[in-house]
Amino acid sequence: MESLTKWIQPGYIITNVVPGDYNYDGHLDVLLMGQESPEKSSEIQMQIYLGNGNDTFESQPIKLPSAQGALPIVLDINGDMKTDILGYSKETNQLSTWMNMGDSSFNLTLADTMFDKQSIDQCTWANPHSNAFVDLDGDCLADGFKLSQQADLPTGAGPLSFADIDGDGSIDIVFPVCQSSGCSIHVVYNQQMGLCSKGKEENYSHFRGNLPVALHTGDYNMDGYPDLLVTTTQRVVLLQSVLCNQKLCTKEAIEAEKRSFSIVTTGADALENVSNPRQAAFFDIDEDGSLDILVLQSTSTSDASRIPNFIINNYFNDAFFLKGLVLNGVSSHRGYGVSYPGASLKFTVLDTSGVKRSHQISQLSQSAYLPLLTPYCLFGLGRTNNYVEEMFAGVTRHQEKNYYMHEGVIPNSQLVILPYQPEDVQDSSSWKVELYIKPGDYVPWVLGVLTTAALVLGIVVVVLRVMEKREDEMERQKTLHIINFDAL
Repeated sequence: MESLTKWIQPGYIITNVVPGDYNYDGHLDVLLMGQESPEKSSEIQMQIYLGNGNDTFESQPIKLPSAQGALPIVLDINGDMKTDILGYSKETNQLSTWMNMGDSSFNLTLADTMFDKQSIDQCTWANPHSNAFVDLDGDCLADGFKLSQQADLPTGAGPLSFADIDGDGSIDIVFPVCQSSGCSIHVVYNQQMGLCSKGKEENYSHFRGNLPVALHTGDYNMDGYPDLLVTTTQRVVLLQSVLCNQKLCTKEAIEAEKRSFSIVTTGADALENVSNPRQAAFFDIDEDGSLDILVLQSTSTSDASRIPNFIINNYFNDAFFLKGLVLNGVSSHRGYGVSYPGASLKFTVLDTSGVKRSHQISQLSQSAYLPLLTPYCLFGLGRTNNYVEEMFAGVTRHQEKNYYMHEGVIPNSQLVILPYQPEDVQDSSSWKVELYIKPGDYVPWVLGVLTTAALVLGIVVVVLRVMEKREDEMERQKTLHIINFDAL
């Protein structure tokens, strides 16, 4: 991979990197956001380095009109599958959109032409913020076009993360709250009513931190419920999702079968031994269908350099997984390096008790302030004896049917969804799905057992056949030696 550092001018401090297809050609590009002085009020310069499709980039970047204040986010605003940008423009000093024209150019316009003007006037972005492009009402359309509900967060609230915490098929909100007495984790459960109702809060207070901590969600044990990765000023903590009990939850939460979190201590020595962590995230490093952990460790110098530490997931999980990747639909050909931000995946599966469960996961819902999200969706199915009954993949195309359903998906496999649509098609009938099966370690043993069983059965059949022929021959010989005395 060719480095971009030789083309970046001195004094340009990079504050955010967002990969994506910004000229809609199916090749991965890179959007750099940087400042001369990384302060909240300074100018945010944005430039795009276009990818050539051969692990190299164009030497001359495309420079966009600058932003200011909070970092902009990337999303598909108008549903044309092209990656747009939303933020506060330095030219207009208002919330604006950088509309992707699909030809390496962007059109800067005020956001009130695309969003509800009243909601824009009422809401000013926090700096830093946790804005996301995610489906909250379950229609497979990433929301953010119109204000649906507003609520006050507790004092000391940190960054928001989005995941299906209780496994009911809707995206919930989880965030940390740090005060002088300590830190706790709050969960706002989505009631799937087009908005997030004010739900019960489940707290976990066994970690400390001087600053609000970021939560990263991922299902490390593949039980079907997202776990949390918490980075404090001292260490990285892995929290496992557990069913509510009397020690962790209220009576109402227990009756509603909500979830809480408990710290993982068994087998987590390698994670706890990493000193001076600055950021941690889930990532399938060895592509085996389990989420490993990437920890960025601070160096002894005063600069922003980090040392990556890879911690491989060696837990034995008696469960299945499913991996999904939604592309941007630029063409019917393969373009695996271009993930579509804001895509939604929902699936239903039967557990070993015969209970049908539904889950939802979002792809690249956040893009500012180091969210460190995976470019694909990897989630656990838990223990199941059946296929994945239904799998829904949705994008933000503004049409009547913006999703694709696939039935009978094999567990431990990967689905690549290509939402390509010709201009004369206004539904998902032209979408393509590619299924890749993960070869398991047990396949040679299964083949050996089947071969051995076939040989044994073959030998038994041959032996029985030989014995039957012998008996027939003996019967024939006896018949020849019988004397008919009546004939005499």
